[in-house]
Amino acid sequence: MPSFRLHHVTITVQDRYLSAQWYENLFGTATRTELTGAGWNRVRLQWPEGQILGITEHDRTASNSRFDESNIGADHIGFLTDSKEAVQWWANRADELGIERGQVEDAPYAWAVTLRDPDNIPIEFICYKN
Repeated sequence: MPSFRLHHVTITVQDRYLSAQWYENLFGTATRTELTGAGWNRVRLQWPEGQILGITEHDRTASNSRFDESNIGADHIGFLTDSKEAVQWWANRADELGIERGQVEDAPYAWAVTLRDPDNIPIEFICYKN
C-alpha cells in the first residue's frame, strides 16, 4: 500500500469568519484564502507548519444548527501532541481564551483534553503513552 497522510479537514459552520477567527485565536495567524462554489463559501486557513483547515458555510445549512457528534458524520477533530505537558499547555491555552473545555483525561493509552468550537465541534489534543 502506498503511504498516505492527512492533508486537510474541512468543516461546516454557521459563520465562517467567526469560526476562522476562533481557530486563529487558538492556533495563531494563518494564511487565509477565500473560496466560493455553488451554494457555499469557504475560508481556507493554512498555518506555517502545513496544517490546513477549511471552514465552510453552506446556503442550505439551517440557521439554528449545532454540531452533534451522535449523528452520522464526523465525531471530532484530533490534534496529536508530543507530551502530557503539551496537552496541559493546550488546556491552559483554552482557559486563557475563555474556551470551555473538559478535564485533562488520563486514559490507559493517552492523555487528552477536549474543547468545543463556536459550532460545538469537539477539538481534541492528545498524546499517546508509550
